[in-house]
Amino acid sequence: MSWLLRNNEVKKAQVKRNLLLYLEAPSNGGVSRVVELIAERGRERFGICVVASRTPDLADSINNLRNKDIDVRESALRGRFLLPGWIHVPRLARLYSLFRGADIIHFHLHTPFSCMAAILLASVVARKLIITTEHYVTQLKFLRRRKLPFPLGAVREIRIAFLLFVKRITLHHIDRIVLVSSSNESFFLSTFGHRLSEKTLTIPNGIKAEDFEQIQAAGFLKEQAGGQFFVTVVAGLNNQKGHEYLIRAIPVIKRRIPNVKFVFVGEGHLRRHLETVARQLDVVDDIIFAGWRKDIPNVLAASDIFVLPSLFEGMPLSVLEAMATGLPVVATDVDGTADVVQNGSTGFLIPPKDSGMLAGKICELLLDARKRKEFGLKGRARVVQNYTVERMCNAYLSLYDSLLGPS
Repeated sequence: MSWLLRNNEVKKAQVKRNLLLYLEAPSNGGVSRVVELIAERGRERFGICVVASRTPDLADSINNLRNKDIDVRESALRGRFLLPGWIHVPRLARLYSLFRGADIIHFHLHTPFSCMAAILLASVVARKLIITTEHYVTQLKFLRRRKLPFPLGAVREIRIAFLLFVKRITLHHIDRIVLVSSSNESFFLSTFGHRLSEKTLTIPNGIKAEDFEQIQAAGFLKEQAGGQFFVTVVAGLNNQKGHEYLIRAIPVIKRRIPNVKFVFVGEGHLRRHLETVARQLDVVDDIIFAGWRKDIPNVLAASDIFVLPSLFEGMPLSVLEAMATGLPVVATDVDGTADVVQNGSTGFLIPPKDSGMLAGKICELLLDARKRKEFGLKGRARVVQNYTVERMCNAYLSLYDSLLGPS
């Protein structure tokens, strides 16, 4: 598909206008999957272009889009480097050219401070209609999670103050701000001011629930079964996801239930550290570090419980996928996770960083097959009713139409 619809194509399509989806995420994950789903569902009504980062870790997502004949440009700014990444003249020129061809631009923020320079370019210079989706705005709670000595602490405060200053400027140039859960919207407004409530709305993430129904169990787990329970986490191995608190719960669980394995699906900079902690606790043989896999539905189908011990979340697709599979969930009582998981009905919610309670709730479910089945059935019904890709994409398409008006 060509990005700019040519005149004869416009006449033929008539109502088709150009939608640009932009993300600076450096790797595959929930944000890139949401962008894929919107692009796939929106291409019948819009000329779609996706602008993404040029990084090997995003290759799967980019290939998925290109295989569906969706135009992808690897021209996103490198937001993580701040000013050096923002002031990249050739890339800014390419972005400006792409932005000019768009009728509406939808930015997907994988951190509270991503996309800011591109938003200003699109609004101030290209003067386009702009939507943002704040996928992880609650990360703002953790900017000061580590104590630093005076010089480093002062530098961090200056950096945070600068980023918040630029962020507040960008908010004035955005036409609609989407939050992925009601708790995220409440946090956003309390942080940046309730005067922005006229611009904000909540659109929960959605998944293809049918992709997780009646799936064959993954072979690499099935081979190891032999009466084993499998407790699975699907998440990047990073500070946000809290894997270490699950590892510290494993010795307690193993004392009560010896025949259980823990499956960590994902990669990240903490893998070596997590392996070290597991060796120190003598549980490294109880963990399967599976890396990133393309057969997530099959892995979930082979599992008994899904766990997500995050410190913060937007709205985790991994939890929706686990519930769509019919798995009970044990997760931390944070942000969008708490919007999805109903404590005592579809799973258990526990405080973050509480390895003791995490162990207790996992044991409770492993020892009660009836409760696992009951929670799983209710969880799947909840996803099918409230968190489908159809609901999510229809909400976004309606939002685009409301801003663009009649064609």
